[in-house]
Amino acid sequence: MTRVRAAAGVLLRDQTGRVLLVHPVYKDVWEVPGATVEPDESPADACTREIREELGLSIPAGALLCVDWVPASPPWDGGLMFVFDGGVLTADQIAAMRLCPDELDGFQFVEPGRLDEVLIPDWLGGSP
Repeated sequence: MTRVRAAAGVLLRDQTGRVLLVHPVYKDVWEVPGATVEPDESPADACTREIREELGLSIPAGALLCVDWVPASPPWDGGLMFVFDGGVLTADQIAAMRLCPDELDGFQFVEPGRLDEVLIPDWLGGSP
């Protein structure tokens, strides 16, 4: 059987509807919180783990919003990307966020209409 790489991300919003993006220390791009799915881990569990590890919050992944194919981009093979709804963060949750310094060096909330300016084109279904 074919095996594919899998990653999972979560859409978290503030009370005004802006989307939380994070900046990984090992990349020069902004993205939604998430990571590669580990062996024997479900995509939803990967999101819950990453929210806890990267942001210091205990929030379960909500409903599955979409699954998309991510084409190969060496050194990575192609794979599946799962995106879950993380809901709306309260002001207290936002104040309690603690970034894992080994993984993230920043976060920002972005208006949905500006996501195409901030995210890499592949994230929005465009071409690089």
